[in-house]
Amino acid sequence: MKKTFLILSLSLVVKFIYAQTVHLCEGDSLQKFSVLADNISNSMHWEFTSGSGAQFLSPQNSDEITINFPSSGFYILKFSEINQYGCLGSVYLDIVVHSKPTSLFSYVSACINQVTNFENNSFSSGNISSVTWEVGDKIDTSYNFNHTFTSLGNYLVTLSIIDEWGCTNTYSEFVNVLPSPIADFYYTPNEVSISNPEVQFINNSSIQNLSFTWDFGENQLSNMIDPVHIYNDAGWKNISLLIEDVNGCKDSIEKKLLVESELLFYFPDAFTPNNDGINDLFGPLGFMLDRLKLYDFKIYTQWGDNIFQTNDINEHWDGKLPSGINAKIDTYIWSLRIKDELGKETHHNGVFSLTR
Repeated sequence: MKKTFLILSLSLVVKFIYAQTVHLCEGDSLQKFSVLADNISNSMHWEFTSGSGAQFLSPQNSDEITINFPSSGFYILKFSEINQYGCLGSVYLDIVVHSKPTSLFSYVSACINQVTNFENNSFSSGNISSVTWEVGDKIDTSYNFNHTFTSLGNYLVTLSIIDEWGCTNTYSEFVNVLPSPIADFYYTPNEVSISNPEVQFINNSSIQNLSFTWDFGENQLSNMIDPVHIYNDAGWKNISLLIEDVNGCKDSIEKKLLVESELLFYFPDAFTPNNDGINDLFGPLGFMLDRLKLYDFKIYTQWGDNIFQTNDINEHWDGKLPSGINAKIDTYIWSLRIKDELGKETHHNGVFSLTR
């Protein structure tokens, strides 16, 4: 990089005059750096009083000089002049040459149609003030860079940085975009219910050398290839499978599974409310009635009179009329309206006999 600096004014007085510090970057040059003298000079000379390795690219006995700085360090540049009267004047300039920053990035893997995270690992002796990423015709100035590749192949990724001293560096790397696996699964049996709750999941993904994460829709996970799960509650379940290959490329799939409530209950065809402790109450008997969202149980006479009603699943008819007297031996009608866990409402009815 070539840099031109302000001309120094030189007074031929025997004393040191220090200019402000100049900051350069490793490999930069002071291009046509010069001084102005108020008098005619008989002799002039440039030299370094501190620092080593700088290269004079022009004669050291002129009022204009070009110097290259191939390495970093601190330098003091001295210019001396003797005028026609034999008076000596000198001027000094502090020069700080900074090391170039190091541009560097890293990433885990690049997979098609997935976000690739590029981490900026650059460092500098000064603060990094500017960052530019380039992938094809895309330019981004974020410190860290995220990019989604939509096609397979090799892509050139370039990171350019500038630090607070204006020193620059660039790093480029070809990134190979890899194919992603394809997730798929099925399960058996096809019909699942609370009374038949065990499900075998079969992994049907495109590549078998993978890691697997199953979510069965009940806040339970598995890392097995072909797991078995037992469902405790009815309803629609969102089953998901996330797979990852050895390169870190991922895919996922989600399917729905219905677990039927399948309530199992029955009514006896007779009961004997004689307080002998055997068959003294009448009501539905069965499996998982406690899962019902709605329960409406009624008893009617053959003439349609409602003589018993409850919404309590634990309350059965004891054979008494609303007045408290015993109902007569006869045939009666039962009616049951229920709503299961899935919100499905059904009506059931039948007849039974009361004997004593």
